[in-house]
Amino acid sequence: MDQNWLASDVLEYIDGDMLLSAIESSSTVQNRAQLYIWAQGVLQGVLPHRLLLVAMGRLRSGQERHVEAVGERLPADHLLSAAWGDKAMDDVLAGLVRMWDRGGRQPMAFGDDQPPAFERAAHADLWRAMNLGEVIVHGCPGLFNDIATLTCFGGLTRPATRLDLRMASAMVPFIREAMTRCHGEFQGMAPTAGAESILSGREREILGWLQRGKTNHEIGLILEISALTVKNHVQRILRKLGVHNRAEAAAVGAMMAFANQSGSASGAF
Repeated sequence: MDQNWLASDVLEYIDGDMLLSAIESSSTVQNRAQLYIWAQGVLQGVLPHRLLLVAMGRLRSGQERHVEAVGERLPADHLLSAAWGDKAMDDVLAGLVRMWDRGGRQPMAFGDDQPPAFERAAHADLWRAMNLGEVIVHGCPGLFNDIATLTCFGGLTRPATRLDLRMASAMVPFIREAMTRCHGEFQGMAPTAGAESILSGREREILGWLQRGKTNHEIGLILEISALTVKNHVQRILRKLGVHNRAEAAAVGAMMAFANQSGSASGAF
């Protein structure tokens, strides 16, 4: 990993305590709920983004792959499935892997006005349709000259700067380690995806607002129901999902959404 990312010129422009907090707190991530809280919390302070997509496995060879997504809103089902699906070395993910590999394995930034130079026009069209906006893509090498991780920070709040690229270089290894520790839960994704069927339509709606960090009062105003009614719905959601608090429920909701979108596309890592 590049050891120059902590140089003084970087710390002049960011909160050094926030950067160190993101690094240190990454070691506490042991499950999906903690991953969601970390990615949507302190990591946002280092590199603000709307969607985090992480592919892990043997990506250069295309033999094994697992993909995780964390964010408030995921791309439409058919777009995410097509871009990060089960076609091994013939899809958008594989194109990004090749670009990163050939580009010296350095962080890459793309904007709406200059999307990645995919080898097929259909892949460029698909990338635009995913509406990721400003993105940074960076990875981690694996054993035997393979690539172990490719991370996409989508929906940046501004065009990527040199500092943003350095922050991606700094944080991607820690994201990979956090994802690796959660691997056992990722393998159990299928039961989680099925958990959505036990929620009512109203409960799924409220779960979606929980993922966006809304309070009971705010959800009540949005849905035109009382805060007490929202509270009762939240309690039922917690019981049905087998979680202990709102943050864990939000994490499960995010994983359910991704599991529904990816379907059988995610392979073992």
